[in-house]
Amino acid sequence: MFSLSVSGQEEHFSDYTNAPLVLNSAYTGFIPGEHNLRVSTILRDQWSSSLEGNAFRTVAAAVDGRICGTEPGDYFGLGARILADWQGEPTIKTTAAYLSGAYTKSLGGRGNKPTMLLGLGAEIGVIGYSLELADLTFDDQFDDPNIPDEVFSRSAPLVLDYGVGGHFYYDDKNSSLRQWRVAVAVKHLSEPERGFLQNELTSLTSSDSSSVLKQRYNVQGGTTLMLRGRKSLTFQGVYSWQRPHNELRVQVEFNFIKRGQLDPDNKFFTVGAGYRLNDGVNGLSSESVVLLTRFYHENFVASLTADVNVSKYSSITRGLGGLELGVSYFFGTGGGGCFYCPRI
Repeated sequence: MFSLSVSGQEEHFSDYTNAPLVLNSAYTGFIPGEHNLRVSTILRDQWSSSLEGNAFRTVAAAVDGRICGTEPGDYFGLGARILADWQGEPTIKTTAAYLSGAYTKSLGGRGNKPTMLLGLGAEIGVIGYSLELADLTFDDQFDDPNIPDEVFSRSAPLVLDYGVGGHFYYDDKNSSLRQWRVAVAVKHLSEPERGFLQNELTSLTSSDSSSVLKQRYNVQGGTTLMLRGRKSLTFQGVYSWQRPHNELRVQVEFNFIKRGQLDPDNKFFTVGAGYRLNDGVNGLSSESVVLLTRFYHENFVASLTADVNVSKYSSITRGLGGLELGVSYFFGTGGGGCFYCPRI
């Protein structure tokens, strides 16, 4: 009996500032300031210190915008994103493309009143998997290399995928604790089959976590504490659960606010550190310390993130986990009653 399914990591980023649609479809159109169009991209290289040419590499890019609603502060968001992830040898590639939409409702916030925003979103797309069959050696070929390769009924599986999300934002301008936020997203609601075989054996593996793309739950929360001297501290955490794996990342960011500005969104530089824990088939374990920095300008934000591996594999990786580079650029102005959005 032989079966082959896709196994490997899901999209995995340490800083979602430049990949908000990957985290939650409800962030579609949730663009900082009065801008109404965002183009973002992020690149991650993981474990290249130990895997070298076979390291995990992930690239994501997105464009989204918002359209003002009929009521002041309400707007619709529309977006599209693509993602590519590959690791070899043999090289397994994942390519995904999604369309997303969201609606954000203002629940107050004019004048000195607290700002409250409620957003709901959904996404639909396709995921494609491919495998470099030329890199595979099957059991009979060890005795006779001239035996032809196995034939797969699905050499490049393509599956439909969809998910939903929501977020709530609260900001009291009269308080030193600002920008409370909580967000929840559910990915892969259909739990699609992603194996390379499609026959009577499929039913034997369809419940296995390596052949079925399990639902993934992302929960995010955070707040910002305003400090004296145009500085602030941001506390946030992201929890992801995709059975049997759990991941928790908590981080603290120290923000420098532009001269003459009091709003916590008017940052020009951020440094921070975080900690990632994993809980899976091998139990609870520390994974990495995350170091990050961001630079903000009027129309763009750039981020650089480094993971310091503190797991039991740290000696193999020489402490080098993942490296991430992200950039977002913003266009246009909201106008027409669209609400001023905070940064995620």
